[in-house]
Amino acid sequence: MARTRRRVLHGRMGRTVERAAFVLLVVLLASGTSYAAVQITGKDVRNNSLTGKDVKDGSLLSGDFKPGQLPTGPAGPTGPAGGTGPSGAAGPGATRINMAVDNGADQQLAVGPWTLRVECSGDPSHRLMTLGVLGAEGGAQLSANKSISDGAASTIPVTTGAVIPTGAFFGIGVNQPNPGNTSGLFYRAGGTLVLHDATHVTTVVFDMFLENRSNQGTCLLRGTATPA
Repeated sequence: MARTRRRVLHGRMGRTVERAAFVLLVVLLASGTSYAAVQITGKDVRNNSLTGKDVKDGSLLSGDFKPGQLPTGPAGPTGPAGGTGPSGAAGPGATRINMAVDNGADQQLAVGPWTLRVECSGDPSHRLMTLGVLGAEGGAQLSANKSISDGAASTIPVTTGAVIPTGAFFGIGVNQPNPGNTSGLFYRAGGTLVLHDATHVTTVVFDMFLENRSNQGTCLLRGTATPA
């Protein structure tokens, strides 16, 4: 009799425990707190155990890789050309020389740090036109051809080089270059004059012209002075 009662009680208690476990399971599933409360961190993963199959495709970012691990992509297309930059400052331009000097007068023209000086003087038998440099120190090299009335036998090459003097240092005119020859209608010299000092160089390309018809006495100097 006692054994039968124990069996009945044991069966009832077992069914009660099963019901309680079932109810607890339903509550846990309904609240979502079953396995979600368990978090796996890097400490729980053995080093070098995960492979590419364990990582979701497209889930990694470039910041997840060390520098140099990602391959370099192909070069992109060439960008548009930049715009035109601003124009630079104008360089030193040539100075135009166009001097007309009456007989008995002189005229000056600044070319860089130097000053050209033209003098026109003399009487009908002794006409003279001279070219000089004032107001600077340095040197001068001149190469020219002097002539009277462009005669075939009157052209004389002239080459000089010296420290720049104060005043005139090159001239054309009656009795120059042929002593005793006073029959020329005009006297002319054309050439190149290089002026220089420690910091400047200016090249003067010139044509000197002395008019002597009817003793007009006009002296002309034309050309350009170009600084380097």
